Amino acid sequence: MAGEPTDLNELQKLREALEKETSPMLLNAGIRNLFSNKNFSNTTSDLIWLDSLSKKEELLDYLMQLQETATIRSLAAGRVTEAVKKPEWLGLSKSR
Repeated sequence: MAGEPTDLNELQKLREALEKETSPMLLNAGIRNLFSNKNFSNTTSDLIWLDSLSKKEELLDYLMQLQETATIRSLAAGRVTEAVKKPEWLGLSKSR
């Protein structure tokens, strides 16, 4: 892909590709890259997705990074109060 995606459709395509990714390392890197874009559509949906990923055994080694990504995602969306009040990362699952 050339350049940075700014179109919501392009970002959705990237997310769909990540949802099919089987490599935990590539998935983690892809999520970080996806959420580094300034064009955010649905923070709640993104956090639910991150929560579902945090429950996968193969992503256990990346749990802290997923937590950081969720916090960054919330802060970027202006959810500062949530990020401060819920440092255990914004309601994402604690159960493992």
